[in-house]
Amino acid sequence: MAALRSRLCGVRARLRTAVLCCPGSVEVGAGIEAGVENTMFQFLVGFTFGNLVGMYLAQNYQIPNIYKKFEEFKKDAETRRKPPNDRS
Repeated sequence: MAALRSRLCGVRARLRTAVLCCPGSVEVGAGIEAGVENTMFQFLVGFTFGNLVGMYLAQNYQIPNIYKKFEEFKKDAETRRKPPNDRS
């Protein structure tokens, strides 16, 4: 256990000196931060574009209300359903 602990301390010390000696060669976590920023930017652009397209379509075209269409379909399916057979 002590050997493993001393080996880990040696690795940490070498990594620390590599970072201090050669800045820019080892950037810990820089890729993750850039990935999060890029993902957030893509989400915001997509969300904004989707809203703008949706507003344009709603103002200039007669888009049907999907909820009302679904309710009409459910009522139609209920009226066409076969009654249960009473076999007593």
